[in-house]
Amino acid sequence: MKTGSNPRKMHVLAIDIGTQSARAVVFNEVGERVSKLHNVMLKTMRDGPKSEQCTDEWIEATNLVMERCLEDIASEMIDAVAITTTSPGFVLLDRDMKALHNFWMYDDARGGGIPTHWLPRLQWMEINHPELYGQSAYVADPLSFMTYYF
Repeated sequence: MKTGSNPRKMHVLAIDIGTQSARAVVFNEVGERVSKLHNVMLKTMRDGPKSEQCTDEWIEATNLVMERCLEDIASEMIDAVAITTTSPGFVLLDRDMKALHNFWMYDDARGGGIPTHWLPRLQWMEINHPELYGQSAYVADPLSFMTYYF
């Protein structure tokens, strides 16, 4: 908290990107909500064992809910940003940190085994999409990707 005759409370922009939507709201340091809760729905593409969400849609939805929060409170009033996402999905990234495909969601069952484990799913990607796997330099979970992006 800043000192002075009229101290201002700290404000945190809280962003949650889940399996169904991206949400954002601003709280002050004592947990009081100081903005409306803003929500943008996300689409999940399911086909058999496949369960994906578009990385660009996550970025667009997150930008939109942040912009809506900043209509309620000035950006210079934001002291911190907290991001949380659904996990443990993954996305392959190229050397420039660009997503090479959609997020594989936590319930994507390609690769067999336990869907939440990365190794069998990465092996499946290497065998079934060698060109995409060969372009990859990094693998990121949704939280790491979104934290890097923003």
